[in-house]
Amino acid sequence: MLHRYKDFYYDYDYSTGYGNEKNIMEFSLGVAVGGKWVTKSGFVTEIFGGIGRNILKNDNDSYDPIKIAGRVGVSIGKRF
Repeated sequence: MLHRYKDFYYDYDYSTGYGNEKNIMEFSLGVAVGGKWVTKSGFVTEIFGGIGRNILKNDNDSYDPIKIAGRVGVSIGKRF
């Protein structure tokens, strides 16, 4: 999974109280499980969930010891 998130952190000067925000892009490898159900009338429902570990190395993110990404989803549709 390729994903992007915003991280909020404080500079070394804690007295000002100002924080910084940066965008981080990561690539994760992991596993997911789920199921798909189709009715006789053609309606489809799919539910899935998974977890992965970020494998890109961002030097500025060394303060983040756990690099795990989660993924969950539900989709509903109609077959034609």
